[in-house]
Amino acid sequence: MRDQRRLQPRRRSPAGHALLVVIIALGLGSLLNARALERTAGNLPYGPTRTVAMAVTGPLRSISSALLLDRPRQALDTVLGRTDSDPEGVVAATPEPNPVPTVPATSTTAAPEEDFRLRRPSVSNPLTVWIIGDSLMELLGPSIVNDTEESGVVESELSFRFVSGLVRRDFFDWPAYAAEQLPLRKPDVVVAMFGGNDGQDAWVDGAPVERFTPEWIEFYRTRVADAMDTFTSEGSKLYWVALPIMANDLFSEHVQLMNDVYREEAAKRPDVFVIESWELFTDESGNYSAYLTNDDGNLELMRYGDGVHFTWAGARRLAAAVFEQMQADWSAG
Repeated sequence: MRDQRRLQPRRRSPAGHALLVVIIALGLGSLLNARALERTAGNLPYGPTRTVAMAVTGPLRSISSALLLDRPRQALDTVLGRTDSDPEGVVAATPEPNPVPTVPATSTTAAPEEDFRLRRPSVSNPLTVWIIGDSLMELLGPSIVNDTEESGVVESELSFRFVSGLVRRDFFDWPAYAAEQLPLRKPDVVVAMFGGNDGQDAWVDGAPVERFTPEWIEFYRTRVADAMDTFTSEGSKLYWVALPIMANDLFSEHVQLMNDVYREEAAKRPDVFVIESWELFTDESGNYSAYLTNDDGNLELMRYGDGVHFTWAGARRLAAAVFEQMQADWSAG
C-alpha cells in the first residue's frame, strides 16, 4: 500500500510571509542607516520630493537614535577612520519657496558679567531652562538636562531638530518656532547651539550667495541676530554654545567664522552670553583629536567618526562647561 503521506502536497509558506520578511529587513536597514538617509534627503533640491523625503527620514532618524540603532554604524565609521564626504552638509543654492525677510541686528551695548548674576534658584522657585538646537544637541541636550536636574533647583526641557539650522528656514524656522513657544514656556534661560548644518549656500534677495563669502557672512549675521533677539524676546537669558574644532581643517576654518559672528552679535546684547567649546576638544598641541583625556586621566572617545558630532563622553564634557557657567551666573543672586 502506497504511503499516503507521499500523496499529500508539500506545504508552502504563504507569499505574504516572504513579503513581511522583506519589509522587516528593509525597515531595519533603514533604521541602521537613518543618519545617512536623512543627510541625503537634506541635500535634495527644494521641492515636493525633498519635503516628503525629510518628512520620512526625520522620524526614522529619531527612532534610530532612541533605540541606539545608529551606534553600530557610528562605531564602524570611527574604527575605519571614515568621515562624511561633506561634513558641512552642503546644499545647492536654490530659491526658498517663501523667503523669510531677515531682521537686521540691533545695536545694544555689551553687559558686564555681573548682569548675569540674578536670583538664586531654589526648590520652590527653580530655574527653568529650555535647550534648543540642531543635531549637535542630540546628546549634548540630554547631558545638560542631566547635569541641571541633578542640582535639584533647575527644571530643563529639550527641543532639537536634525538637519535644522539658521540658514534654511524652509525645513525648520527656529525663530518662528521659538516665538510661538517662548510665551508658553517662559524659561529663565535658553541654551542654544546651531551651526552644524549652516555651512551651505544661501539665497538672498533673489540670488544665490556662496557660503562663507563676505556677503554670506553678513547674511548669516542677520540670521544669528534675528535668532538671538527672538530667543530673548520674553526676558530669557540666552547661553549660546559656540562650535568646537572639527576634524576637517577647512570646516574648522569656517566654524571660526561662524563663532566670530556669534561672539560679535552676543556682545551687542545684554542678555546673551557665549560659551566657548573650541579648546575643550583640542589636544595638548591645540589640534583636533577624537580621543581626549577625561577627568580620570584616561583617553576617551569624544567625537564620532564624522568628526563633528559628540559621543556621550564629549557631550558630558561640554555639558559640564555649560552647567558650570550657569552655576557661576545664577548662584550669587
